[in-house]
Amino acid sequence: MEAPLGIVVEVTREALTAPCVSAATYDAAVSLFECRFLSISLPFAGTYASTAALPAVFDMQLDRGETHLLPALE
Repeated sequence: MEAPLGIVVEVTREALTAPCVSAATYDAAVSLFECRFLSISLPFAGTYASTAALPAVFDMQLDRGETHLLPALE
């Protein structure tokens, strides 16, 4: 992924799954964005990941009679 969004995705993936972000990914991100942007945007990814984990951990489901508001994944 070479586009700016691709770099953000790669930094986020590595930050959440690898022991550390690779030097190549870090350099690519810093060359496109300031370190300040990374330090502001990455906590959002962590917050999203923890929020996404809650339904899986606690088996959260809709109440009877409630319908999903989001479209089904294909």
